[in-house]
This record gives sequence, structure tokens and C-alpha cells, in this order.
Amino acid sequence: MLSKARARFGLPVYQAAFTEVVRQCERAGLVRGDVLYVDSTLVKANASLGSAGARALLTQLPSAGTSRRCGRRIPSPIPRRQPPPGEGEQPAPDSAGGLTAARGARPSLHVAGPEDVPNGDQGPVNALVTSRTDPDAGLVKREVPYAFYYKAHVGVDGGRARLITALDVTPGEVADEHLLDRLLKEHRGTTGRTVAEVVADTKYDLRQLRGAGAAGHPGEHPAPQHHERPG
Repeated sequence: MLSKARARFGLPVYQAAFTEVVRQCERAGLVRGDVLYVDSTLVKANASLGSAGARALLTQLPSAGTSRRCGRRIPSPIPRRQPPPGEGEQPAPDSAGGLTAARGARPSLHVAGPEDVPNGDQGPVNALVTSRTDPDAGLVKREVPYAFYYKAHVGVDGGRARLITALDVTPGEVADEHLLDRLLKEHRGTTGRTVAEVVADTKYDLRQLRGAGAAGHPGEHPAPQHHERPG
């Protein structure tokens, strides 16, 4: 039901509802506003490793070969390759006892040498692999083996009510510090308050915190202070 509701109403409806709830709490005096706790947590996706496939191959599948489950288009399994006509046939021997090159025969094997262009950078694993059933999830090696995860990035107000004032969900491989600037902007947008102090763990770099604080209105708001917490 949640998946159907998400597909029907879209993300802006949920964002508007979340923002309205936070603003009502702010008007009721439950938001402090100047202190923000930031952290993230991994959420395991409903996708097995068996659904993994090469991203380059899955993007080449025709759209007609997809099915719909819970409002999402899912690529069909990769079709088995059919050999072209003439492939696999044995060429006929010639009069000299050798073999003649049959029409359409497979070319000879090429062995890479120093003159060949080297392979390019393969990049991160999620640039190469995706899930056929949940393409928004990301591969994360939290345990052995890899598994598909989402990551919830959360900003919590420093008041006594400990209200969540900023929230973003990304694929599991996205680093925490990449969402810091967005969480600070969402907190300012939902509460109308300026963050003066950020409490975070050591994954958030001090220079990134200062840059995030100055990114909104340079010269108008001071950069937030950084306080590390264990873990």
C-alpha cells in the first residue's frame, strides 16, 4: 500500500506534509532551531543479490520487456543470446587438407598487446551494477557479502522534543557528508531558524561543516560550530 501511495501522490505531497507538521511544532514552541544533530542509518532494501545485473546491459533492454510491480518498471531477465546464422558450423576441408575460411566464420582470437589501448577505469561498483527489482537501492558491503541498502540522512533539532526537522533518503553508498548542506537548508526551510551549532560524528569533516554553514547566505549567517560525538 505504501508503494502504491507513493506512486499515486508523488514525493512533493509527502514533503509538503512533513514540512507542515514541523512548522506546526515550531509554532507550538517545540523547536529550538539553533542546534542540529545529524546522522544517518542504513535501511536494507527489498532486493536480493540475485536481482543484480550489469547496469550497461539493463539499460539496453527494450521498454516493452518490462513489467510493473508496485508502480515501478522492472526490467525483464536478460534474454539468452541467439547465435547468428553460420556460427558454430565446421568449415569444409580444402583439397590441400587444410580448412577453408567459411563465409560468416568467427574471426581469429585477438591477444591484447602493448599497442592496444588499455581498459578504462571501471569506477565504483554501483556504477556497474544495479538491481532489476529496486534500481534506486545501492550495493553496500556492511556485512559479507554485499547487499542492497538505502540510507536515511536525518537532522534532529536540539530542543527537548528532539524533533526530526530534515530528512533525505539516498542509495546506500552515498557518504554522510554529501548530504550535510541539504539537511541544513531543509532545517532552515522547515523551522525558519538558523543553525549555529552542529553535532555530528567524525564522518563529517569540520571544513565541510563550515562550508555548509556559509553556503546559504555568505556573510549574513555565521558558520555553524562543530561538536563531534563518539561513534
